[in-house]
Amino acid sequence: MTEPDGPPPPQPPRKLPADPFWRRFRELKPEVTLVLLPEAAPSGTDGQGRDERAEATAPPPVDSATVLAEAEQAGRHLRVAARSLMLDGEPTDTWITPARGLIAARQTLVATTPPDLPDARTIAFQLSRLGWDTVVRASRRPHTTWVEGTGRGRTLRFSAVGDTTTLVVTSAPLPVAADTDAELRGEPRG
Repeated sequence: MTEPDGPPPPQPPRKLPADPFWRRFRELKPEVTLVLLPEAAPSGTDGQGRDERAEATAPPPVDSATVLAEAEQAGRHLRVAARSLMLDGEPTDTWITPARGLIAARQTLVATTPPDLPDARTIAFQLSRLGWDTVVRASRRPHTTWVEGTGRGRTLRFSAVGDTTTLVVTSAPLPVAADTDAELRGEPRG
């Protein structure tokens, strides 16, 4: 048997995949053996579309005492911000539930807008000195001020419309069990 001289004889044409990318790849790189595997479920899913990683890394539910402590902490931050902006009034507790199984503690303060309220940029600067990462939001309404901030795992929203000022501090959504959610919904609101 003699060794063949030159390139190997041409192979019969292979069926190319319908995807134009792989067809072009095959045309440009005929020397590369291309093996396409059947499409499978994305990595990290259980084949039913549920993300196993998200379920494995989900934090454990917190109890009502943790949520109440988070509300009190949000209230402290709200009081400090209100004093800095010279707003009068006391915060009121409310709860918001963005989705079943998550609950966020929210503290709200509604006050009369002081006549010498600074402009939005000055308010944003004062809040940033307190540790909030602030953004001034534009408003289509005249005589309206919007400032939003984030920090310490919480969000802050300041708005002044006409003669009313609202300051809201909200905790991050906390995972809670169904019984804790029901217990917190039964709590008296201020």
